Amino acid sequence: MNHPMEVCRQAETKIRELQQTLLDPRVETLDLCRLELVRIAATLDSLTASSPSLWEPGLLTTLQQIRRDARELGRRIEYGASFCRGWIQLSFGTGYTQEGLPVFAAAEAMASFEA
Repeated sequence: MNHPMEVCRQAETKIRELQQTLLDPRVETLDLCRLELVRIAATLDSLTASSPSLWEPGLLTTLQQIRRDARELGRRIEYGASFCRGWIQLSFGTGYTQEGLPVFAAAEAMASFEA
Protein backbone atom coordinates (compact mmCIF):
# COMPACT_ATOMS: atom_id res chain seq x y z
CA MET A 1 0.00 0.00 0.00
CA ASN A 2 1.13 3.56 -0.69
CA HIS A 3 1.97 6.07 1.99
CA PRO A 4 -1.20 6.92 4.01
CA MET A 5 -1.24 10.63 3.08
CA GLU A 6 -0.77 9.72 -0.59
CA VAL A 7 -3.73 7.34 -0.36
CA CYS A 8 -5.77 10.18 1.16
CA ARG A 9 -4.73 12.62 -1.57
CA GLN A 10 -5.73 10.09 -4.24
CA ALA A 11 -9.11 9.59 -2.53
CA GLU A 12 -9.67 13.35 -2.33
CA THR A 13 -8.81 13.76 -6.01
CA LYS A 14 -11.11 10.91 -7.04
CA ILE A 15 -13.99 12.33 -4.97
CA ARG A 16 -13.57 15.74 -6.65
CA GLU A 17 -13.59 14.05 -10.08
CA LEU A 18 -16.74 12.12 -9.19
CA GLN A 19 -18.43 15.30 -7.95
CA GLN A 20 -17.82 16.82 -11.37
CA THR A 21 -19.07 13.68 -13.09
CA LEU A 22 -22.34 13.93 -11.15
CA LEU A 23 -23.11 17.27 -12.75
CA ASP A 24 -24.57 15.08 -15.50
CA PRO A 25 -26.69 12.57 -13.52
CA ARG A 26 -27.20 9.81 -16.08
CA VAL A 27 -27.67 6.18 -15.13
CA GLU A 28 -24.20 5.29 -16.43
CA THR A 29 -22.49 8.05 -14.46
CA LEU A 30 -24.42 7.16 -11.31
CA ASP A 31 -23.33 3.53 -11.59
CA LEU A 32 -19.72 4.57 -12.22
CA CYS A 33 -19.74 6.93 -9.24
CA ARG A 34 -21.31 4.35 -6.96
CA LEU A 35 -18.64 1.77 -7.90
CA GLU A 36 -15.82 4.26 -7.44
CA LEU A 37 -17.17 5.32 -4.06
CA VAL A 38 -17.18 1.66 -2.96
CA ARG A 39 -13.56 1.35 -4.10
CA ILE A 40 -12.56 4.48 -2.21
CA ALA A 41 -14.28 3.19 0.94
CA ALA A 42 -12.51 -0.16 0.68
CA THR A 43 -9.12 1.50 0.25
CA LEU A 44 -9.69 3.79 3.21
CA ASP A 45 -10.99 0.90 5.32
CA SER A 46 -7.76 -0.97 4.76
CA LEU A 47 -5.81 2.18 5.60
CA THR A 48 -7.68 2.75 8.85
CA ALA A 49 -7.17 -0.90 9.81
CA SER A 50 -3.48 -0.12 10.22
CA SER A 51 -2.14 1.02 13.57
CA PRO A 52 -3.13 4.65 14.35
CA SER A 53 0.12 5.00 16.30
CA LEU A 54 1.95 4.90 12.96
CA TRP A 55 -0.10 7.72 11.47
CA GLU A 56 1.47 11.07 10.90
CA PRO A 57 -0.07 14.21 12.40
CA GLY A 58 -3.00 15.46 10.41
CA LEU A 59 -3.97 12.10 8.96
CA LEU A 60 -7.00 11.70 11.22
CA THR A 61 -8.25 15.17 10.25
CA THR A 62 -7.75 14.35 6.58
CA LEU A 63 -9.62 11.06 6.94
CA GLN A 64 -12.50 12.82 8.68
CA GLN A 65 -12.76 15.33 5.83
CA ILE A 66 -12.70 12.55 3.25
CA ARG A 67 -15.45 10.79 5.19
CA ARG A 68 -17.61 13.94 5.11
CA ASP A 69 -16.93 14.41 1.39
CA ALA A 70 -17.70 10.75 0.67
CA ARG A 71 -21.00 10.99 2.58
CA GLU A 72 -21.95 14.06 0.56
CA LEU A 73 -20.99 12.27 -2.65
CA GLY A 74 -23.15 9.31 -1.61
CA ARG A 75 -26.08 11.67 -1.05
CA ARG A 76 -25.54 13.23 -4.48
CA ILE A 77 -25.51 9.77 -6.06
CA GLU A 78 -28.80 8.95 -4.33
CA TYR A 79 -30.32 12.28 -5.39
CA GLY A 80 -29.25 11.57 -8.97
CA ALA A 81 -30.77 8.09 -8.81
CA SER A 82 -33.99 9.57 -7.45
CA PHE A 83 -33.98 12.10 -10.27
CA CYS A 84 -33.64 9.31 -12.85
CA ARG A 85 -36.41 7.25 -11.22
CA GLY A 86 -38.65 10.32 -11.12
CA TRP A 87 -37.95 11.09 -14.77
CA ILE A 88 -38.87 7.55 -15.75
CA GLN A 89 -42.03 7.75 -13.67
CA LEU A 90 -43.02 11.03 -15.31
CA SER A 91 -42.27 9.67 -18.76
CA PHE A 92 -43.69 6.17 -18.47
CA GLY A 93 -45.70 6.04 -15.28
CA THR A 94 -49.35 5.16 -15.19
CA GLY A 95 -49.93 5.82 -11.49
CA TYR A 96 -49.11 4.33 -8.12
CA THR A 97 -49.97 1.18 -6.21
CA GLN A 98 -51.76 1.31 -2.88
CA GLU A 99 -48.34 0.96 -1.25
CA GLY A 100 -47.20 4.14 -3.01
CA LEU A 101 -44.91 2.44 -5.52
CA PRO A 102 -44.91 3.62 -9.13
CA VAL A 103 -46.65 1.59 -11.83
CA PHE A 104 -45.05 1.75 -15.28
CA ALA A 105 -46.48 1.11 -18.70
CA ALA A 106 -44.22 -1.89 -19.24
CA ALA A 107 -44.19 -1.98 -23.02
CA GLU A 108 -43.26 1.70 -23.37
CA ALA A 109 -40.64 1.61 -20.63
CA MET A 110 -38.93 -1.48 -22.05
CA ALA A 111 -38.93 -0.04 -25.56
CA SER A 112 -37.15 3.10 -24.36
CA PHE A 113 -34.36 1.10 -22.72
CA GLU A 114 -33.86 -1.06 -25.79
CA ALA A 115 -33.15 1.91 -28.07
